[in-house]
Amino acid sequence: ELFDLTVADADFLRKLGIAVVYDLRSTVERQRRPSEAHLLGEVQTVTRDYLDSAAGFSILTEKSDISTNDAKNAMRDLYRNIPFEHAESVRGIFDILINNNIPLLFHCVAGKDRTGIISAIILNILGCSRDQILEDYLISEQHIDLIRTRFLEFSSKPNIPDRIWEPVIHSDVSYIDAMFEHLDNSCGGVE
Repeated sequence: ELFDLTVADADFLRKLGIAVVYDLRSTVERQRRPSEAHLLGEVQTVTRDYLDSAAGFSILTEKSDISTNDAKNAMRDLYRNIPFEHAESVRGIFDILINNNIPLLFHCVAGKDRTGIISAIILNILGCSRDQILEDYLISEQHIDLIRTRFLEFSSKPNIPDRIWEPVIHSDVSYIDAMFEHLDNSCGGVE
């Protein structure tokens, strides 16, 4: 997310000449940690108001005997649903790309779920192999400590054991695979 940027962060991003920033975060997420996209110079910022997504993980709070496997299944369900829950954002990002409003930076909070799925869809449309897409998705694992810290810092469910959050925090290939499989079965593919 573009929050709490250092001077070096802003300088680096400004040099990229970004034309559009698409902020995939929910209304609440944006209010909690306002975007600092204005530090990048003259960029168009696009947002979409919504309260929450399947990332609420109601299963994690409704069951008293939640297992790590339950958390992984919740993540697979999340990945199956994100392309549909965020269809308006997916269309918006493709409109930006089709109209050549680039460079485009799109992001959510950690950059692995909403952003990872939309990246996977774009890479698929561009003809990248599944292996290339998965390799790109797994780059988030290089920053797992930062993702873990940020996620746990802003989690609204503090009574859930850390072992249950681990599947939520990590980038697991089975999550992206579940998304692709669901798109194949329900829509005939990503296109």
